[in-house]
Amino acid sequence: MRGIDKKVLGAFLGDRDQFNQDVLRAFASTFDFSQGTYVSCLRQYLTSFFVPGEAQIISRVLEIFAEKYCTLSTNHSFKNNDAAFVLAYSIVLLNVDQYNRQVKVRA
Repeated sequence: MRGIDKKVLGAFLGDRDQFNQDVLRAFASTFDFSQGTYVSCLRQYLTSFFVPGEAQIISRVLEIFAEKYCTLSTNHSFKNNDAAFVLAYSIVLLNVDQYNRQVKVRA
């Protein structure tokens, strides 16, 4: 996405306003989640914009990812969107824990 600031896009997509959530759903629908692995699809999605560090924003962004992944992927084994969401959220938290310099004690 040339010309769009990833931080501005992330702040916009993560806003809880209904219009912003509708745009996020439409944005997530532009990704092809039909062939990739879960992790590769999550990486593709999350590298397209900067996710602000607030837990509620991360949650909203990942809920939409899980919903779209389960709808569009042909090779997933999740029983429901919630399972896909919990895994995505866990992956993000583990990565923050592993790579954020502000985390003093690593699990």
